Amino acid sequence: MTWSPSIPISLCGGSGPGADRSVRSLAVRCPRCGFENPAGYGFCGRCGQPLSSLVGPSPPVAGERRYVTILFAHIPGLLTLLERLDAEEAYRLINGCVEALSAPLYRYGGTVDRLIGQELMVVFGAPEVHEDDAARALWAAIEMMEVLEQFNLANSVSLPEPLTVQCGVNTGLVFAGEVGAPGLRAFTVIGDAVNLANRLAHLAEPGQVFVGEATYRQTQRLFRFRPLPPLTVRGRLEAVPVYILLSARGGYRRAWGIGGLASPMVGRVREMTALQDRLRWLLAGQGGIVSVVGEAGLGKSRLVAEVRSAIQEPRWLEGRGLSFQIEQPYFPFRDLIQVYLDLDEAASPEEGRRRLREMVARFLPHRDDPVYSILAYLLGLPPDVESTGALELLSGEGLRRGLFQAVRALLAGMAQDRPTVVVMEDLHWADESSLDLLTYLMPLALEVPILFLLVLRPEPKSGPLQVVREGGAEVSVYSEIRLAPLSWEESATLIGNLLQRDCLPHSLQRRILEKAEGNPLFVEEIIRSLIQDEVLVERDGRWEVTREVSTIHIPDTLRGLLVGRVDRLEPEVRETLRWAAVIGRVFPERVLAAMSGDGERLTHHLRLLLDRNFIRYYRLEGEQGKAYIFNHALSHEATYMGILKGERRRLHRRALEEMEWLYAGRLEAHY
Repeated sequence: MTWSPSIPISLCGGSGPGADRSVRSLAVRCPRCGFENPAGYGFCGRCGQPLSSLVGPSPPVAGERRYVTILFAHIPGLLTLLERLDAEEAYRLINGCVEALSAPLYRYGGTVDRLIGQELMVVFGAPEVHEDDAARALWAAIEMMEVLEQFNLANSVSLPEPLTVQCGVNTGLVFAGEVGAPGLRAFTVIGDAVNLANRLAHLAEPGQVFVGEATYRQTQRLFRFRPLPPLTVRGRLEAVPVYILLSARGGYRRAWGIGGLASPMVGRVREMTALQDRLRWLLAGQGGIVSVVGEAGLGKSRLVAEVRSAIQEPRWLEGRGLSFQIEQPYFPFRDLIQVYLDLDEAASPEEGRRRLREMVARFLPHRDDPVYSILAYLLGLPPDVESTGALELLSGEGLRRGLFQAVRALLAGMAQDRPTVVVMEDLHWADESSLDLLTYLMPLALEVPILFLLVLRPEPKSGPLQVVREGGAEVSVYSEIRLAPLSWEESATLIGNLLQRDCLPHSLQRRILEKAEGNPLFVEEIIRSLIQDEVLVERDGRWEVTREVSTIHIPDTLRGLLVGRVDRLEPEVRETLRWAAVIGRVFPERVLAAMSGDGERLTHHLRLLLDRNFIRYYRLEGEQGKAYIFNHALSHEATYMGILKGERRRLHRRALEEMEWLYAGRLEAHY
């Protein structure tokens, strides 16, 4: 029996069997059944075989070069459920297991690329980039193990035996884009990094997470690992370094230095003095609000830590915004209370409620409103009888108002007991509800000895920094400290402190300083990468350079940070930035305008890029119009390296053609 599609011919894109015979010469023969299909058919009219790949060559593939982290989860017992259980029951369990395992993957921003048989492939870093994708993958892997335990417990009667999962995680460069025949394309990533992650998952034992070298390098300060002897992996000529993931180190606090190498804080004397003065005013009874603002890596958190170490008399509270919690209402305030109560993930709900009751009783002994119940709700503690009854009396808006009042009462009580500093780290990741709450709390600085110390990156005009400024404008005690890059001399001092002496050849030190451009984090990570690549080797207490270094590339640990900023741009603005990167780190506006062909739109894009600190104006000798420069050499490199090589060549030709026309007879004088 042959199959005939009951699809209107117009939907197939062709003329149908009754078409004019003049198109017969364009017919496509089905490779499966031999049926002559009219031109334009996507599928065989007799057997349904896809024909799109036979019609002609595929259009150029759109994609990017991406540095991603791949997580493979191998669930060896999944398909055996089909053999041992009724099909409907097996489906219920398989679907439930995959849904349970997917929850932490989505929570940490992973993209489930495919589920084939008993394997789940997840990508962190494409299509959306985060600056901590490698760490996100490992947090997700840890939670997957916990989730599967809960799933096994909940389905212990139905499962023939508990399911297990073993994971492989690896980081590396891939092609990211749509792959497949026309009409059947899907987004995926392709590269050696993918293959190695898959191999690691199969080498791991149930309950283990095997981690590749690049992932380990990026996350070793956040997680505990046990190194294994290098393993022989199919398809590799040399044995591969592998690490077993043991656990997270706890919390999301960052460390400074390079594996045993550390430096006193360099520069920042003026900023340190300003903050210390604000702390002394606080101890004298005067509240305030201070924003510490600077690009990633300039040392905002380090500055706060140094001040906290120097002046310990106040009570210090610290909450933090996290990029993967940006959709979680009030997360920085929840984090602040959890840190103060020393509640980690291992603490039981009973222990959490006990500590919260003690805190409320200490700082709000005479309150008879439901502060405890609302704060328990904020912390996500399962409600007890008291909390359930109190919360049932509050509507949605009433609960929000009650939460604002409860947090205000708590902080006021703590500040009246002892001058208090409320540090909000990474406030640029705060959700809108948290910013509303912060704005509501700001007037407290006029009433009690409380200092709000807000740490964040500069954002566009509509971002968190603007919200903070607008709220601070209503309070007379608001001030702002902006961190600039270190000077050349300060950066050189930082290198000397980290390596304990001036041991670098002048040429290598100059390359580091040129690449880092005054960013302390970039200095540290470049040196770390040189040590890991054994360019710098310690012998007899001295650091020695083992080989000449002509070029310093982006350290793996900074790729996510740099690419993530670019990736958060609107697609058209991102495209403009890539065209600019092809022209060079310095680029004249009129060359970019000639490439884009839309001067009005380009003006808007350049204004956005200036506002978001990707570029700045630059005086280019001999150039009649405006010129710009990427704010950072590593940002330019990250943007440029994300373009596929074929697309780079095309854009280079286009840029050269426009320059030859714009600078006819004068091109050598300009480039």
